[in-house]
Parts: sequence; structure tokens; C-alpha cells
Amino acid sequence: MEKEVITKMVADVVVIGSGGGLSAAVTAAEEGAKVILIEKTGMLGGYTRQANGLMAVESPVQKSQNININKDEVFRQFMRWSHCRRVNPRVVRAFFNQTGETIEWLETKGVRFEIMQTGAGLPVVHLPVGMGAAVQKALIKAAHGLGITTLLNTRAYKIKISDSGEVTKVLANQEDTEITIDTKSVIIATGGFGDNRDLLKKYCRDYYDGMPVDHWPNHTAHSGDGLLMAEDIGAAIAESIPNYHMGPYYHPFLYPWQSLAAMAMNPSTIWVNKRGKRFIDEGGSFGMGVAGNAILMQPDHIMFTLFDDSIRQLVEEGKTGTMIDGRQKHAKKGGGTMVVDGKFPGLKEELGKEARKTDGVMISNSWDEIAEWIGAEPDILKTEIEEYNYFCETGYDALFTKDKVYLRPLKNPPFYAMKCSTRVGETLGGIIVNEKMEIINKEGKIIPGAYAAGVIANGFEPEDYNREIAGCAMGFAVNSGRIAGRNAARFVLSKKA
Repeated sequence: MEKEVITKMVADVVVIGSGGGLSAAVTAAEEGAKVILIEKTGMLGGYTRQANGLMAVESPVQKSQNININKDEVFRQFMRWSHCRRVNPRVVRAFFNQTGETIEWLETKGVRFEIMQTGAGLPVVHLPVGMGAAVQKALIKAAHGLGITTLLNTRAYKIKISDSGEVTKVLANQEDTEITIDTKSVIIATGGFGDNRDLLKKYCRDYYDGMPVDHWPNHTAHSGDGLLMAEDIGAAIAESIPNYHMGPYYHPFLYPWQSLAAMAMNPSTIWVNKRGKRFIDEGGSFGMGVAGNAILMQPDHIMFTLFDDSIRQLVEEGKTGTMIDGRQKHAKKGGGTMVVDGKFPGLKEELGKEARKTDGVMISNSWDEIAEWIGAEPDILKTEIEEYNYFCETGYDALFTKDKVYLRPLKNPPFYAMKCSTRVGETLGGIIVNEKMEIINKEGKIIPGAYAAGVIANGFEPEDYNREIAGCAMGFAVNSGRIAGRNAARFVLSKKA
């Protein structure tokens, strides 16, 4: 059966992807544009549904709490942290300039925020009551109210441009239907490409065969369609694109509210490589991304979380933090904020079950036996444990200056070892854009009518996700979407004037 061809769909702006694309679509519609929003999955909201908080500066929420941080200060700190590696300062500045007003914009749509302090970072993270899902729910309601056409279970696969280089059409398919949309402007907001291993190999220098990929719901839709469509119309693509490495990762448990993941990344444990040597401050407030980078530098890209039965019991009873950033003390409140501390009844039984059925956990009364399992020389591992226990007794980690709050000796058998790695959390960038989110071609010129937003747009993050100014991933998705939506709508409407 031949596919039906629909040729009569017309839009001022076509938005591909409904993560950051939702804010793009709503903003474009508010500017007066007729918008069609294409979503590859069966649900609007994309990866942003699972996000935590938005970075914002000079917001109404901060002002109401007398938090006096201005965007100039945060911009300078961000640029110092990035060392101007990979970032486009104009893109970063445009993003920061937008953030405070975007919080106000979302508040008018019913979203409520709390300020969250993360580790040594600035109080710039705006945590929506209800998390990212609440933001997307409010934007979906706004999209329906504005008459935005949404096409679910629809995969956009090609953007057509004229001989003069301007956007003319978007091609998509929906089951057995081929869809052609006449348009003058398109916004690519398809998210990263973490589920496309060929693109990871091509663009992400730290990726290796077999590196686990973070499979949030909807993450499997991140197959790189947006990047490939941009390449096809001559867009410039960054030569090297970082992915957000997250660790320690104990397969298949990803998140700190899962007991085995909580145990693997607990700051009161110690982490060693396959040679039996510690390699990082396990209690640092730098977060899972920096820890992931450290794991990548270890032999075979693996590490082992070590602890004794006393530490296991503390975690099980909820008496020690469950995330690397142990200073992030947010209890669960109405609507839901990030859970950091929690009880894990049955953790001992879970570890025992893992040890029996997988090669991921080892339990023994002997460090010699654990060293053999790790592949380390027993004397090296035992010397490392003895030194660490001495640090715990004196209250000072003379090697990595780990916070004494997390210095707990390993003396009470049975002893445990968990084999961990790092994983791909998300790719950070790709399509070269300017501060208006206009896509730039390989000759350095603007492709008229073509825009990109969210993590597929390049220039907002350096080599690593910036934990000191957290919330940039979701913040950039929403804010770059608004910048792209505004400019796309004005571009098209100016042609009609």
C-alpha cells in the first residue's frame, strides 16, 4: 500500500521536538505565528519532563527572597569556569539575559518555584513544584489554548530549502502517512543524540564501545534526527561534542532513589580502580558529572565502590546521604523536590541477591578475596584501606581532603565491592547557532528561517556540565526555545508585512 501524501499543511513556524520545543512553540504562537509542533513519541514534553530545575538570575522568586545575584556576576563566573572552551559567549549571554523574565513568564502560566542551593554553587536553581513535568504541563495547556497544531507519533526526517538557501518545507511521516508542511521557518529542538551510537562515535571523543546510555523515558527518541537534518541543509556542526558523563553507575540502576544506585554513589564509601587505588574525593560536592570524568580516566573505565557492613546499615537506615553531593539536603515536599536522603529497607538482601546472580557485587570477610575479584594486588588494596581508615580515625583525609563528615572506616565485615562505570547522561551541543538561535552554515552564514534550541544547539555548555551554576540544561532548553520561537515568528511575520 502506497503512503498517502498530505500536501496542504501550512505553518509559519514548524517546531520539531517538544522538550525545549514546547517553549519555542508557545512563544512563537504568542508572537502571532501559526505553529505546528511535531513530536516523535506519543507524548508531549520530551526529556524536559524528567528535568529538575531551571537556572535563572534576577527572577521574581529571587527578588522576593532578597537573593541579590545579578546576571553580570553569574555570566563572569560561568565564563571563568568554562575557560572559553567550546562556549559561544554571545549565546551564553543571551541565555542568561532571558532567564529571569522566563521564570516570570512561567509563573503567569501557573508554575511555582522554590530556590535550591546545590553544594558550593550559587542559589540560582529554580525548582518547579512538580519538577520539569509541571513546566511542560503548563506549556502544553498554553499550546492548546493558542491553537498550536500538535502531531504526535510523527517523525520529521527532512527540511527542504530553496536554491537561495531559505527554508521551504518540512517532511515527516506518521505511521503510513507521509506529511509535507509548507513553511518559512523551522526550529530543531529534538534533544541530544545519546541513543545513536554511530553519532556518539563520530562526535564524542570520550565515548567508547559499550558505554552505557542513560535511558530515561523518551530518551530512546534521541536518535540524532535533528543533527542529521541540520547536516543535510548545510549547517555547521561542532567538530567535538561532549556528552555528560555520569557516575558512579551500577548497571542497570541509575538514580539515587534506587537502593543499589544510592549505595554505589554514597559519599561515605571509598572508590578504587582495578589496581586497588583511590582516585578521587568520594564526598566532593562537584556532582556525578565530574565523578564520571574521573572514572573515564581509570583503567578500562571502571571503578569499585567499597564499604563495610556498618556503612551498609547506615545507608539502609537513611542515616547518611545517598548522593555524591551530600550537602544537597532537600527533603521531599509537596509537589516533589529532589530526594537525596532516604531509607532503603532490604538493601542487605538486595546486595546478596546481586552477588549471587551477577558479577557486579562481591561480598567477603576477606580483603584478599575482594582484591582478587577486583584484579588488584592484595597488598596494595589492603594498604589503601589501612591508610583510609587512618584518615577516618584522625578526621583528616591527607590525600584528597574528603569532608570529614563522610570519613567512615571500613572495619566491620562482611566487606562489599560494587563494580561501577560511567554512563552517557546526555550530549551537550552540536548545531552551530548564534545568539538568536539562528543556524549557521558551513560558510559562516545564517540559514534563513532555520533555528535550533535545547541541547542540540551548540555553544551553551563547555566540556562539562557546570555544577557550580546548575540548572543550565533545563534552563537552556526552555530559554533557548523562547529565543528561537520569538525570532522565528518575527522572521516569518516580517515577510508577510
